[in-house]
Amino acid sequence: MNDLCLAFVERCLGSYDIDSLLGLAATEQQQVLRELVQSLVLHPGFEVLQQFLTTSPLKASILSYLVDRIIVRVLEIQDAFRNFLIPLLAETPDAPIVGMIQSRSFYTRFDIALSVDAQYAPAIATYVSFASHPDMAVLSIKISLRI
Repeated sequence: MNDLCLAFVERCLGSYDIDSLLGLAATEQQQVLRELVQSLVLHPGFEVLQQFLTTSPLKASILSYLVDRIIVRVLEIQDAFRNFLIPLLAETPDAPIVGMIQSRSFYTRFDIALSVDAQYAPAIATYVSFASHPDMAVLSIKISLRI
């Protein structure tokens, strides 16, 4: 069951195309921007990323498992979420699609959360030595470089 849930979280984050916000010109039509924001908010990745960037049971559970692939994806897309999507939602009058939108300062960078608690750095480092799973070693190095 855990593996299926973690795979779902990973797929949600993997298919969350928040990077499309970065490609928009400042002069894009409001309608196009509104539709893009709406699609990003309705995507399951929005809720998953909110859970990772706030104090939540999901974040605590994932950190206890320390699943590298998911952590790498959160680290890759967290800035676009915090710096572009959340401010756009705060400025959008019809944003209540997802309920109350928290301010940007409500969200904590995930790499900060990893570096604050001393137990996570050694856990990440242990994945480097998994000879049977070389992809785990590469991912743990990627995470270490981002922290």
